[in-house]
Formats: sequence, structure tokens, C-alpha cells
Amino acid sequence: MIPDTEVLERTGILSIHAMLRQMQLRWSGHLVRMDDERLPKRLFYGDVATGARRQGGQKRRYKDTLKK
Repeated sequence: MIPDTEVLERTGILSIHAMLRQMQLRWSGHLVRMDDERLPKRLFYGDVATGARRQGGQKRRYKDTLKK
């Protein structure tokens, strides 16, 4: 049996993880170029939220994914 990674490598197709990462980076490029008052940019940088995050285990945010 041939592993999925080898099939993807032979066919030249990106893995789902790589495709999602590429799309995230593309979207972050759009965010950087947006006007500071646009809602997507404000949400990304946390300008809209006024409260603190909950105590305990945190769900990963889009912004955290990009930092990693």
C-alpha cells in the first residue's frame, strides 16, 4: 500500500494542510493592505473586542494560527 504523502508527491498535488496554509497566508496579505477601518482588519487585530478571553484552555484563533 502506498502512503498518501507519496501519492501527493508523485502527482504534484498539495496536501490539504498545505493548501489551507497557502489560503491563510493569501488572506493575511489582503488584511495587511486593507484600510484600518475595515471590519475584517479590526476583528483580526482585536480592536472590536473589549473583554478578556476566558480562563482555561483557549480555542485557537486565526491570528494564532498565522503566528505559528
